[in-house]
Amino acid sequence: MQRGLGQRDACRLFSVSRSMLTYVRLQPKKDEQIRTLINSVVAAHPAWGRRLLFGWILEQGHAYTYWCVKHVYKQAGHAAQWHKRTRKIKRNKRINPVAGHAHHIWCMNFAENRLMSGRMLTVLLVKDEATSFGLSITVQRSFKAVDVERVLDQLAEMYGAPRYMRSDNGGQFIAYVEQL
Repeated sequence: MQRGLGQRDACRLFSVSRSMLTYVRLQPKKDEQIRTLINSVVAAHPAWGRRLLFGWILEQGHAYTYWCVKHVYKQAGHAAQWHKRTRKIKRNKRINPVAGHAHHIWCMNFAENRLMSGRMLTVLLVKDEATSFGLSITVQRSFKAVDVERVLDQLAEMYGAPRYMRSDNGGQFIAYVEQL
């Protein structure tokens, strides 16, 4: 009868500790009770998040820590079920095209605020992207498409027309202006 390497020699050969061969995870058995509790509560109240769930578990008299509840909740696949995935622009990267010189690209956006009386003011902000110079800060109670067009025409007369205009995808810029 021919034998191969012993367990000690084989573990030494592969640089593996011997305890790793016989290791049995105990955590799933320990977490089984809280996992069934979390699953039953989530089935009854699917809109509850882990914080509300943890508060309910504490009120019921269980002595689980927040981190234990968070870990098991996430492991059971209940985490982030209500989050909508969004595409975000990374902070370090610039949007193409990059402004090469002054008055190459202008950015415009709206800002809103309320007075103490409750009346709303809307501000049209236009800036040069290359120099970060604020070209226009126009304040009105409301802006129509012709008002925005008038402000941009005045700026084009003063500084010359830019090659590109950049704005966000907000609903404020949706309008129809007739050409004369």
